[in-house]
Amino acid sequence: MIDPGQMRSRLVYQAPTRVDDGAGSSSDVWADVFTLWARVLPARADETVQAGPQVQGRIDYEVACRFDPRIAIDGRFVIEGTGRVLHIAGVVDWELRGVELTIRAHEVQG
Repeated sequence: MIDPGQMRSRLVYQAPTRVDDGAGSSSDVWADVFTLWARVLPARADETVQAGPQVQGRIDYEVACRFDPRIAIDGRFVIEGTGRVLHIAGVVDWELRGVELTIRAHEVQG
């Protein structure tokens, strides 16, 4: 189990929500669901060259937190105080006991 003292990052979990615009169509927006404390560690960083001189970076993270059944692969985290957005790529309950989650997430830069 993760040491609570290592959970130093405050995250806002967001889920996609469909909103009607009143004119017969709808769009997806991100809605805050809850906040939590977590350990966020960078796992890998890559850069790719796009068309022209544009470089796009991607950083993969490992996020460890207490178990919460609301965390799903279609959600994302916003790191409070930084505005950085981590898109969830995978959610694993390693011990299958509903105690702790290990989440793979990535941030796209550029």
